[in-house]
Amino acid sequence: MHDFPNILNIRSLGGIPTKDGSLVRAGKLLRSAELSNASPAELQLLARKYQVRTIIDLRTGFERRPAPDPQIDGVENVVVPLLPMKTIGVVREDYNWTEMLTMRWNPDDYDMRRIYEHMVDEATSDEWQTIFQVLLDNHEGAVLWHCTNGKDRTGVVAAIILSALGARRADIIEDYLVTNRYLAGRRREIMAEAEAKREKPALSDRMGALLDARSEYLGALFHAINRDFGGVEGFLRDICKLNAADLRQLRYLYLQ
Repeated sequence: MHDFPNILNIRSLGGIPTKDGSLVRAGKLLRSAELSNASPAELQLLARKYQVRTIIDLRTGFERRPAPDPQIDGVENVVVPLLPMKTIGVVREDYNWTEMLTMRWNPDDYDMRRIYEHMVDEATSDEWQTIFQVLLDNHEGAVLWHCTNGKDRTGVVAAIILSALGARRADIIEDYLVTNRYLAGRRREIMAEAEAKREKPALSDRMGALLDARSEYLGALFHAINRDFGGVEGFLRDICKLNAADLRQLRYLYLQ
């Protein structure tokens, strides 16, 4: 999607195959980084060309207040902060740039695997139910979801949606890792800023865990789902509250 120079990491899940030979419908499921820098023309493109009808904001209030989602005629904004309160002390947002660059941030305090596990524990049940209800209610147009940089929370939501649609794990991981290409420029900027500070030796060498999308993070996510719910089917049933009819409806709406 090259129409959005001011929206980082924006792309569609369209074309991803499922185990039964179907494909995710083009232009129905969109993911991105935050939208606060989007131009008026880009916002109109989202609504008119791409037919976005609902935007799901996965950020915390701490992140939303200085950079709220824009209001677009005909588009509903739904706030679904996916990080449970017990996680807020671990990471307040995707990439704590301010803390990093003022040297108050300690990368050793961040366990990305644990953060991913928290996004699929029982405390997030209401959020997952809201996300899937939006998808089930969307009979026309597209749904877009985002966090700050479209990497972690956005990537987890994409992974769970694709799992519900029957995508193969390898294809889910491949889509998740595309983020590293889309955010490469932003990563270089942050690394250069950290290098320029030179106040904390080797800080830039230790930032990768927070800056990157890594397959082991999704591995930790699915390990937690298998451990706590017996697999994706159990997670969709017990946490997302989806029954067989709901799953059939999702596949009818979003597969071809």
